[in-house]
Amino acid sequence: LIDVSPGRVRVADAADRSAHQPSGRRDLARWNLGSRLASTAVLVSVTMAAIWAGGVWLTALLAAAAAVGAFELAGLARGAGLRPVVPAAVVWSVAIMVAVHLYVAGDSLRVTVVPVLAGGAVVALAALAFGRDFTASTRDFLATGGSALAAGGLLSFGLLLRGLEDGSEWSVALVLVIAAADVGGYAVGTTLGRHKLAPAISPAKTWEGAAGGLAAAVGISIAAVAVFDLPVSVGEAAGLGALLWAGGLIGDLVVSAVKRRAGVKDSGHIVPGHGGLFDRLDSIVLNLVLAYYFVLWVAP
Repeated sequence: LIDVSPGRVRVADAADRSAHQPSGRRDLARWNLGSRLASTAVLVSVTMAAIWAGGVWLTALLAAAAAVGAFELAGLARGAGLRPVVPAAVVWSVAIMVAVHLYVAGDSLRVTVVPVLAGGAVVALAALAFGRDFTASTRDFLATGGSALAAGGLLSFGLLLRGLEDGSEWSVALVLVIAAADVGGYAVGTTLGRHKLAPAISPAKTWEGAAGGLAAAVGISIAAVAVFDLPVSVGEAAGLGALLWAGGLIGDLVVSAVKRRAGVKDSGHIVPGHGGLFDRLDSIVLNLVLAYYFVLWVAP
């Protein structure tokens, strides 16, 4: 930089340059945290609005998320050398959501979910018609079905959870706990993280970040149970927070392993600070199942 102030011309020193340039990784981490917080705030707000509205609004949101999630997962499978039938995975994931919506509304399981699961499996068999050998075609079929079930199948538990007694309160509590674990883990990990948690799978994750996420999840879970007056004890609320933290961490690591196999950092680029939508959903889908059965088995 050149200082051309009246009466002098000089080359700016290092201090001047630092005032005009980002300070490197720390500034990048702050920017990423800001983007992550903003994205989380938007996603949490939209999700909670859909939860409180319920009905077709929640189904529409989850169906859209399932479609995008299935598309991204199928893309990861392609990156790993497989050939999933992407349209079949997307349509199947949305059909599962519609079927579960009808089931929650009172229709029989055998005329809603069962036909969709069976029919989707038949359609996904189109992967076998691409002319590859039997082993490769079988993998393509599993990649197609896996993409649909991991997105639409697991996300459909959000409708089942919402359909329970106090379902809206449990669902909002779930969203808040997952968001707290994510932001708490990221904030602590980027500022204090020193010891790698799983360097071969996710080099950015640290034990310090995991501890921060656990503390945030447990604290918010206890607070949410108290605010919504949900029928569990403080100890059970703390256990729920820890359970959801563990479910989110496991889901995150599993998807990280899949992304590493596919040779990509993110599942997509749709969510600022997170990457793809499934980079956000990876800590949610398993937790929807865990939360649903927690409420069934623990809450009276």
